[in-house]
Amino acid sequence: MRGCWPLRVVWIVAMLSILGRTLWAGQAPGPAPGPEPVVADEDPAVEAVLALKPSTPVEMTRAAKILADLERPDLAKGYLAKLLGANLSQQELAGLEAEFGAAVFFRFAARDDLAPEGRRLAHAVLSAARAHRQDPRRLEGLVRQLTDPNPDKRYLAVQELRKASGASVGPLLKVLADPARSQEHAAVRAALAELASPAVPALAAALDAPDPVLQREAVRALGQMDSRQALLALLAPYASAAFDAEVRREAAAALEGRLGRLPEPAEAAGLLARQAERCWQGQQRPVTIAPDRAVVWTWDEKAGMPTARQLVPEDAARWHAAWLAEQALSIAPDDPYIRTLRWATLLDKVSYGNGRRQPLATGPGSVAQQAGELDAAALEAVLQLAVEKNHPAAAEAAAQLLGQTGAVKQLIYRGPQPAPLVKATRHPDRRVRWAATDAVLKLGPTEPYAGSSYITDALAYFAATSGQRRALVADPAPYETQRLAGYLAALGYQVDTATNGRDLIRLAVSSPDYEIALVAAGLSRPAPELLLQQLRRDPRTASLPVGIVGRTGQMARARQAALHDPLALAFPRPHAAEAIREDLKRLEGLVAADSTPHAERQRQAAAALDWLVELTRQEQQLYSLQRTEPALLTVLYVPQLGRKAATVLGNLGTPSSQRALVEVASSRTLPLPLRQAAAAAFSTSTRRYGVLLTNTEILHQYERYNASRSLDKETQKVLGLILDAVEAASGRAAAGGGQAQGASAEPSALP
Repeated sequence: MRGCWPLRVVWIVAMLSILGRTLWAGQAPGPAPGPEPVVADEDPAVEAVLALKPSTPVEMTRAAKILADLERPDLAKGYLAKLLGANLSQQELAGLEAEFGAAVFFRFAARDDLAPEGRRLAHAVLSAARAHRQDPRRLEGLVRQLTDPNPDKRYLAVQELRKASGASVGPLLKVLADPARSQEHAAVRAALAELASPAVPALAAALDAPDPVLQREAVRALGQMDSRQALLALLAPYASAAFDAEVRREAAAALEGRLGRLPEPAEAAGLLARQAERCWQGQQRPVTIAPDRAVVWTWDEKAGMPTARQLVPEDAARWHAAWLAEQALSIAPDDPYIRTLRWATLLDKVSYGNGRRQPLATGPGSVAQQAGELDAAALEAVLQLAVEKNHPAAAEAAAQLLGQTGAVKQLIYRGPQPAPLVKATRHPDRRVRWAATDAVLKLGPTEPYAGSSYITDALAYFAATSGQRRALVADPAPYETQRLAGYLAALGYQVDTATNGRDLIRLAVSSPDYEIALVAAGLSRPAPELLLQQLRRDPRTASLPVGIVGRTGQMARARQAALHDPLALAFPRPHAAEAIREDLKRLEGLVAADSTPHAERQRQAAAALDWLVELTRQEQQLYSLQRTEPALLTVLYVPQLGRKAATVLGNLGTPSSQRALVEVASSRTLPLPLRQAAAAAFSTSTRRYGVLLTNTEILHQYERYNASRSLDKETQKVLGLILDAVEAASGRAAAGGGQAQGASAEPSALP
């Protein structure tokens, strides 16, 4: 090494001196240099860099790069810190990116031994460079430069517009939309063709313009692009009768020039429909500008040109799917499958666009209102396609709309097999299940039909809330379940625990409130892999996010268990509350927009109880509503829902329901309005069914009343209402010669 170092030093010195002076001639000096770092080992190359005493931004950046390459990050960080402390202008920062290229700064940011200075400088430089490239005034100047007499300037303008990528599309389209600048259109179309992929969606959006002149310009620009997406965008302008004849001729010429032939209209519609399916199914990802951002373009009537907005990639894919299906339908408006695909993708886009947690907009001109004009058969086809392709948002919207059709005979009575809407009450997605259940009940069937028991099961499930956020923890070691349960309780969960998989499944299907489950990788009966399969087969637990927790030496097993389940995640055993908080964020992110927050679950429970109130008031034989009693006995003790549950229990008329109502009414620890509602429901029950309490239970109630002399008047009144109901029922029974006790196991002997 000692024999070759002079050449190395000479090269470094030459590069520093020549490039520093040539590329930044006339640049103002940088900040006054601080004390130079002491070099611990006498590396001649390092000494050569330091000997030049770098002072300008370019010199210090180059020195930092060379020192980092020489494995002296300690010295490189010194120069990076000086650059950060120099308060460089945005122009100076952008100049560094132009001088060295983005790759140098990406390397600074990636090296941990240069942190945090490397990351901070890289962020500042790259942000300044991006802002410089995307500056609107600069871009407008470059667009004007496209028609400069000097070919070198025109070439430079195109290259700079390409570097700005999607940001340059808007200024270019603005020229195409301006008839007064028609002389620039040819140059602008050529520049758009150079941009390729970023320009295609914007030009496709221009096809929605009401002006055929702008449509023709967009078609001509798309025809110059060597892109499959551009060819797809040309199919509707060529084959759809909705476009002006001149636009169609331009599109035909462009397609024939690229393909050598013209596709048949049915072929064109089929190509667009298949591409729509690919986008809808996530097989064709949109172009992203960041890991979580993609751009979509739409025609803006106010602006008179296409405008861009950013969406998460999943929503952008839904948007593209709906647009492609719309294009296909404009070519083949009578194709039943394409029409179904169009409405399914459109409902899916709108549902996620509004947020699945928000009600579907139904006002004048809304997509829901337009879809509501479809007949029941067409809406049912949308529901079936959405279920088949696993798009719960579209299925939920279709179910809601079906409930408004009134076509009970067509949608419910379908022979020995449950109809699609009835089947949807067992869909894995909770919102779809509720929308389908609600729709069936709104249709109001009055005769037996296949799958009617599904409705009873669904109402019982949705109603059976405890009123709290709940979580499940399963681990063979009880002390471990208690430890994790403590962490979750501190985060606001009511936690239930199990020591084997079988008990976890039993708990999971018993309540609609469970939001997450944590399962030990070493769990048995069954093991996590089989446990996940069983959970996914049951619609009540199909969408439950599950964390597989691995102790030391178990992480490989945990990862294997979660590998093929999109709603499962493996993570190491948390040792602190903060760690589990981060794990839960990741776990909840698996369901993202499809999750059902606690407040929405409570609204579903209230709505289910409202239906049960309505159904139990009727003298009907269609639904076996006594099966909902266990759920009602749970929700009876939930203050905000207990009064509705009491009304339903009063209408059921069973010994256990009357017993539960009496217990709630007599419990001084519960809110007074709930106790009053329970007493009133008990009175209703005794009027309809007689007294179904045993002699012992009635005597105990008299003892309670007698012991209430020192209690408040309201409590005495509630206890008195119960006895009034018992005595009134007994009087009615005596007057009618009947038995007051109904199904009582032993006769009531009143004191």
